[in-house]
Amino acid sequence: MEDAIMKIVHEIVQTNANLPFMYYLHNEDSRIDVVPHWHQGIEVNMLVEGMPLKFVTDGVTHQYVPGDVWAVNSRAVHSASGIDHGGWREFGFIIDADFMARNYPDLANLELQLQGFVAGTPYRELVHHMQEMMELTDGTSDPATRFVVLGHFYAVLGILFGHFAHAKVAPKVSNNAGLVDRMMGAIMQRYAEPITGRSLAAEFHTSLTTVNSQFNDAIQMPVSRYIRLVRLLNARKLLLSTNQPVTLIATACGFSSEKTLMRNFKQWKGVTPSVYRDRYARYHQNETQHF
Repeated sequence: MEDAIMKIVHEIVQTNANLPFMYYLHNEDSRIDVVPHWHQGIEVNMLVEGMPLKFVTDGVTHQYVPGDVWAVNSRAVHSASGIDHGGWREFGFIIDADFMARNYPDLANLELQLQGFVAGTPYRELVHHMQEMMELTDGTSDPATRFVVLGHFYAVLGILFGHFAHAKVAPKVSNNAGLVDRMMGAIMQRYAEPITGRSLAAEFHTSLTTVNSQFNDAIQMPVSRYIRLVRLLNARKLLLSTNQPVTLIATACGFSSEKTLMRNFKQWKGVTPSVYRDRYARYHQNETQHF
């Protein structure tokens, strides 16, 4: 239905442990119908074969044909659609947001502006490196191949930020410190509950977009990441100060399962909760927190 409300999904991207990006190869004859979604990492796509593909980014519609490469900036809402049996072959990857923030913080004020073919050498080189990545990604279990893939990956980054990046036009956010403080207080009190940015927005009679804008402006992270951080900090506290099983700690700190806690904790500290406890429980008072 045309007037139906389309839910916008926040896609959590889990990258390969050996690569700073998640890649995919869409290669099938069925219909392409990707619902509106966003993620924190930068996405780069290349249409290799098939019929024209409709791609919508932040409400602007583009039509891509084979040979087109396009970039989607962090937090941009985007979707894709195409006809049945379009002979699609599309390659793309999503760069880990934490990797970019940790290694290239000076790029945070830039955004990519690339929506398909551009005449010139940089674009031709970009297509070449994307094609090489596509051909090699299935072999990334081999260490030598990973080095080659990473070489093409960094070449792509160099071309994108060297030729297709522009300074961001920062949106004017009307700061509401009181709202952020009240939400942070609610999170601190109820992190064990299934609290989310969407539920907070409903509770405080505002939109999720406003909540994320206020959190990004106040503490430079979206509300979902802040909730996760509070849960992780409390999980860390219980790991070091109690003998509770990791399963119970996960439940007590608002994680849906022990597996979810383990995955998030390892991303945060680099080791599993159990290993972390074994290393630091005896002298945790001297261990500095990093987050």
